[in-house]
Amino acid sequence: MGLTRNPFNKRSVLVTWFVSYVSVLLVPVMISGLIYTATWHVVEAEVNRSNESILGQTEQAIDNSLLGIERLSIEIALNKRVAGFMNTTLPLTDSDRYDLFNIVNDLRVYKVANDYIEQIFVYYKNSDTVLSTRDHMDSRALYRAVRGSEDKSYEQWKAFFDKRYMKEYVPMQYGDGEQVEKAIVYAKSATLDNSDQSGAVILIVIKESKLLGSMTPASNASLAILDSQNRLIASKGIVQSPAFLTYNRLVDDKGLFYEEDKGNRLALSYTTSEITGWKYVSIIPAELFDDKMLYLKKLIVISLVLCILIGGLVAYIYLRRNYTPISLLIRSFSLKSGVSFDEGSNEYLYLQAALNNTFDEKEKIDGRLMQHSDVIRASFLQGLLKGRLDHNIPLHESLAAHDLRIVSTDFAVLLFHIETYGKFQAEGTADPRKSSCCISSF
Repeated sequence: MGLTRNPFNKRSVLVTWFVSYVSVLLVPVMISGLIYTATWHVVEAEVNRSNESILGQTEQAIDNSLLGIERLSIEIALNKRVAGFMNTTLPLTDSDRYDLFNIVNDLRVYKVANDYIEQIFVYYKNSDTVLSTRDHMDSRALYRAVRGSEDKSYEQWKAFFDKRYMKEYVPMQYGDGEQVEKAIVYAKSATLDNSDQSGAVILIVIKESKLLGSMTPASNASLAILDSQNRLIASKGIVQSPAFLTYNRLVDDKGLFYEEDKGNRLALSYTTSEITGWKYVSIIPAELFDDKMLYLKKLIVISLVLCILIGGLVAYIYLRRNYTPISLLIRSFSLKSGVSFDEGSNEYLYLQAALNNTFDEKEKIDGRLMQHSDVIRASFLQGLLKGRLDHNIPLHESLAAHDLRIVSTDFAVLLFHIETYGKFQAEGTADPRKSSCCISSF
């Protein structure tokens, strides 16, 4: 029977070779994948480090300015004119109005001391008087100029400032009604020695645009500042704080994590201020990482495709070239030995079985020849002595074939013809006159 037409069976050597070649081919593919993954992490780390550097510089610049503002608020609270007016009550006298004029002039000087400051208010609770660098007003006018949101009533707003002591930053809106801007208000209580009387609240207004003026985010990046009460202090590129951006989620001092928002994948880097505890957050579309990796990704993909195509072609060529001799050998064995090569067999096992079968046959034939070697040798010698030789075969080859060696060039041959065996003749044996024996001596 001939060779099977389908060598791709699970036990075929062709399958073993194919798996070996594919395994070798997968090595550069896996290495390319590891290189891409490692490069991705390197680029990601570099982008994150760049964002952290920007956030760190912004944090340092803003913290320094805020420290200056806090020192200025202490200086204002210790100002004799500012502190002296805390005991004043309504109605105001001419002397009180003169003091107001001097306090306003002092506030103008303080405002010039810091570029971040948009306005300074001093709210005196006893007299319901509010002073700024321009004029004086009451608390309702201050509510219209500085308030948290449109839906917050005057009573709610005023309750915030009626605290006995306060020192915090509050995101608010600042404007005259026609032009309103986002702002951060630093509110600090200025208390009296007499705790039974209400003191004053110093309000320093910082416009968000000025606070974020030093922030230079990367392209397509958004910036946000959160306080410990999860309030959006300031932002750039964010109208409203997204639901996933919460202070409690930013547990470490700095870090990086990913988030999904409206089908877009975002990368968030953040750092924490040691002065205010604010979280400075940079939000970047995760595709920016892909943009930076696009060129390298194309190169790796092209190399993988070429590796698979060229490597697959080379593997096929060598697979076919290496299998062809075995296929021809098996076909030859199958035709000449009569041992069929069944589908599902292994080529090497088939060859081993065929060779073992051939060797067994050879051993049997050799055994049979050994059993008849004496008879064959005697027949050869008889023919030799009688001169019946095959002249096509040299004599020395015939002697070697029958294990006969001529040890000397001198020899003699004696030929005996036995007529009868006498009493040694056994019953049933052949006629002795028809028997002959030759004995040779060398």
